[in-house]
Amino acid sequence: MSHNDLIENALALPAAERLEIIAALWDSIDGAHAQLTPAQAAELDRRLASFEADKAGVMSWEDFKAELEERAR
Repeated sequence: MSHNDLIENALALPAAERLEIIAALWDSIDGAHAQLTPAQAAELDRRLASFEADKAGVMSWEDFKAELEERAR
């Protein structure tokens, strides 16, 4: 199966199944292979500082994932 065939088949799946594939692919990437640009690193630092300053406004991963799955239906 070619790269394009794989993408075409994946895009034909329901959104919830595509999200499962995305999660599995993302989890399979070794952090050493995910190189950040300086701008991306700065943005992550900014977001972490924002999180540390206001943890009360944070949604749990489980709640966030459930919301995404609900929107995908």
